[in-house]
Amino acid sequence: MARKLKKDEVIDGRLAYWYAKNTKADMDEYKKFAKKVAENIRESDRVLEVAPGPGYTVIELAKLGNYSITGMDLSFVFTEIGEKNARQAGVNVTFRQGNVSSMPFENESFDFILNRAAFKNFLDPVAALKEMCRVLKKDGKVLIDDFNPNATYKEIKNYVNNMRLNWFDKLVNKLIFNFGLRKTAHSKEEFENFIAQTDFKSYKIIESPLSYDIWLYK
Repeated sequence: MARKLKKDEVIDGRLAYWYAKNTKADMDEYKKFAKKVAENIRESDRVLEVAPGPGYTVIELAKLGNYSITGMDLSFVFTEIGEKNARQAGVNVTFRQGNVSSMPFENESFDFILNRAAFKNFLDPVAALKEMCRVLKKDGKVLIDDFNPNATYKEIKNYVNNMRLNWFDKLVNKLIFNFGLRKTAHSKEEFENFIAQTDFKSYKIIESPLSYDIWLYK
């Protein structure tokens, strides 16, 4: 069972810049995830990424089609970093500061919602899912990608070693995965329990050695 958080985990200040620098080394994964989203949306769809961090996924998504894209993060610094990265990439993505448990959007505002590598940071997972359901349009979809706490050390080691990082940052990332993310990441059974307390019509969970893809349908 995941460790219960005392508050929503937020990356801010200098740590946000360190995170942005390190995760940029994993750009191939951001591009792959953006392509997966693009395959499930239509031109002009309204798309929201919850907790986009530096904005790499939604920026890559914006390059793939004519979508209306918003990124919402609890971190003010990530919001600023995301805006700067979008300008430099020459794409139109709106970034807003907000909390996933009480999002600053009207009911049924988005066709598609995504969340990558951040769900374990939410204080109240059920409230987060309920808010996603609220701001999602009828027949809309949610895709959550999060760490699999059953990942082996060997799988984590191989994943981090393939990132374009120096030896020190690789070591730090391995420690974060093994001694941090394992404690906060949710199991498949926990996700199923969270979803059962929401109004989503159906769902499917696709498990891989390092992560879960949780698809939710309204």
